[in-house]
Amino acid sequence: MQQARLADTSNSVKSGQAKISLVLSDGSLFEHPGKFNFANRQVDPQTGTILFQAAFPNPEKILRPGQFARIKVVLEEVEGGLLIPQRCVKELQGVHQVYAINANNEIELKNVKLGIKVGGMWMVENGLKPGETIVFEGLNLVRPGQKVQPEKVEIPQELMNF
Repeated sequence: MQQARLADTSNSVKSGQAKISLVLSDGSLFEHPGKFNFANRQVDPQTGTILFQAAFPNPEKILRPGQFARIKVVLEEVEGGLLIPQRCVKELQGVHQVYAINANNEIELKNVKLGIKVGGMWMVENGLKPGETIVFEGLNLVRPGQKVQPEKVEIPQELMNF
């Protein structure tokens, strides 16, 4: 289980106000934040995308017409959000569950309420507490009440790319 902040909290975001950052083609972050100018409401049926327009100040003349870049938008910041890998979650008839390991090394099935998806992770809104251990591998091999010998594993970095 991983505890993480979704974004830098040094500049708090007011409700309804997004933080827009520009990620340049070399992976570096452009130092000036942008502002939304326009959002099209129509979804392109070919690509499944929506057109957004943002403006960025360019006092150092680093940005050029036609230059490739990505934008990173933080719509909301969650202080102390609890993230778990998506692969740890079972869904059965709309109920999300995870296998947790209690202090006696026994498997418990816990219902969780999930929030937003962040990369390969889900934010847990209810049902788990920070510090609880959950099953990451072998979900099909465990059953509630079963004794296990847990082995700690690191969450793969590719799940944490957000």
